[in-house]
Amino acid sequence: MTIGQRVRRTQGALVVATAIAVVAWATLMGVTVVVVAGVFDAWIGLARPARVLIVPAAFVSAMAVAAFVVGRNRGVWSTRQVALWIETQQPALSYGLVTALDPRTASLSRALEPVVAPVRWNRAVARTFGRVVGRPAIGLVPALMILAFLPDRVIQRVTTPQVGDVLGGPAETGIDAIAPIVVSIEPPSYTLLPPEVLEEPRTVSGIEGSRVTVRGSGSAADLSAQLGDTPLPVRTDGREWLVEFVMGANPIAMMLSRAGVQRVLGVEPVRDSLPLVVLVRPERDTVMRVATGLSALQAAARDDFGVRSLWIEYIVSAGQGESYDFRSGVLERRIGDGTVLELSYQLLLDSLGLGPGDIVHLRAVAHDNNDITGPGRGVSETRSLRVARSQEYDSISIEVLPPVAADSSLLSQRLLIMLVEALVEQRGALASDVFTIESRRLGQDQAALRRQVAEVIFIRLTGESGEHEHEGEVVDDLSLLTPQEVLRAAEAATDEGAGEALDFHGDETPVVAINRPLLEAYNSMWDAATELNLGDPDAALPYMYAALEAIQRARAAERIYLRGLPPRIVIDLDRVRLAGDSDGLRAAARRAASADPADRYADRLLGAITLLARGSAEAADSLLLLRIESMATHPALAAALGDVLEALDRGGDVTDGLIRARRTILDPPAHRGLGLWGHIP
Repeated sequence: MTIGQRVRRTQGALVVATAIAVVAWATLMGVTVVVVAGVFDAWIGLARPARVLIVPAAFVSAMAVAAFVVGRNRGVWSTRQVALWIETQQPALSYGLVTALDPRTASLSRALEPVVAPVRWNRAVARTFGRVVGRPAIGLVPALMILAFLPDRVIQRVTTPQVGDVLGGPAETGIDAIAPIVVSIEPPSYTLLPPEVLEEPRTVSGIEGSRVTVRGSGSAADLSAQLGDTPLPVRTDGREWLVEFVMGANPIAMMLSRAGVQRVLGVEPVRDSLPLVVLVRPERDTVMRVATGLSALQAAARDDFGVRSLWIEYIVSAGQGESYDFRSGVLERRIGDGTVLELSYQLLLDSLGLGPGDIVHLRAVAHDNNDITGPGRGVSETRSLRVARSQEYDSISIEVLPPVAADSSLLSQRLLIMLVEALVEQRGALASDVFTIESRRLGQDQAALRRQVAEVIFIRLTGESGEHEHEGEVVDDLSLLTPQEVLRAAEAATDEGAGEALDFHGDETPVVAINRPLLEAYNSMWDAATELNLGDPDAALPYMYAALEAIQRARAAERIYLRGLPPRIVIDLDRVRLAGDSDGLRAAARRAASADPADRYADRLLGAITLLARGSAEAADSLLLLRIESMATHPALAAALGDVLEALDRGGDVTDGLIRARRTILDPPAHRGLGLWGHIP
């Protein structure tokens, strides 16, 4: 082996030693950073933003140490430097090795072979190799041992920090015995939304039907949980306690209690919207001379979480006077797998067998993928195809209509709504059987009012009363249908659910414009009476509101506008001034004030502001409970209180949010001018 080969072999060994040393020192530095962070996290607990920086800091530190070691041992890449190092380790070479490798004295290399050959430097290389590799290895062993003794939860918190791992930190020793908490929200499977994890939330929001899991550190032995008025079971899972429940339909407060400490968690469900369905074609109601040929139908549906099915329904109403025939069916049905579904169909009118005066009602219906509270059903506006009668072509038909008793129905429906609202407010004060009896009594009143509306509709359609008396008795004949039987037959033919709006838009006659809202009011009253008879006035109120709104639209459709100016009413002010009953006015004002929930909200807001000014921790819970209660009746107040709670969590100023919240429920102060004195600049 020549001198050059021996030096290059030594250089290779030193390069390997340097590479191992670089890796060992970098590993030691990275492990040391992780170990130190883990010890501090197990001792005092590090915040997640700080733990997120640990792995990048360990990597940067390791790279810096590696660069330092490479720079310090850069001489191993030079053959001449390696030869000089060998000369320092073996003085017997007398610089013969360096001289033999020098290009300027290459001719002496063969003559120096007998001088260099007897000298061996393997032991020096071995000692250097062990020293370079052994030093970082000695420090790496205890670091790895400490890392092995750290709990797995600590290592996971330090190396892979994520939302929800706050429970893996040291136990809280402060006054708050229910901190920290982590909330996991698992949306329904049909939404295809990923689970969500929240640390220390004040409110929890999710799709109705989501499964919520609340976790905390410690045992569940002395912890109680309550969702509204319903107690929830609390169980222990290893080092943690947990509470599980399904998110309902209404906002509600969850209360956690332990050792005299209470914690409020707001639960705010988001209701899955119904599919949006549009009947694109036909674009409007149509009158035909003869029902022949093809009619193009087109519909589309959209839903955030997917449309399951879409179809077009038809209803054929034939007959006149007191004899009507209804038949219905489905023209086309499509199954979808996305958020948008479209449908097209060519309807052969000859197949329906339509005659003069017959009407075909068309609408599109869609179902979404909601398998928790649904499926949600969306319907489009209804389009009508009518075959004209022969007498419509050569004469002008003016239909004389009797006055509709819409005003009395309007007042009665408002009164029923007020009674049902009062019954709902007394739910907690009444016994269950008494509450059910009162609800059924109101359901009977609603059914009676529904019969009045049906009588009005029947009179407008036939010009006769729905009851035919023969010898003092009411005769129930299939050929003489009562209003209830006519409308019930229509509902059975349409298979239409309660509360679904009928199509009353477009160019229509006054008769149609009045009757359609009344039919909608009838359907809503039917379902309202059903819910009241079941003892559920909360579910009946939306139908009652819809019936009232439909009656108001019927009133607007039948208004008569007189030509000219109305007569002027002359009032003798001297005779009537100060002649009223002031006591009655005061009593009415007190009743109105007590019935307004805004006054109650204002008092509670003032109490929460007082607690906030005192620095009490109960102020945030008071504001949260007020927000949950006002979400249905005063959404503006709830939104303002949400901003206040967010500012509290950030430690910011809540003044503007409280002022805005107060203005949503209290009238702003009146600013009066200064009269002749002008305005103050």
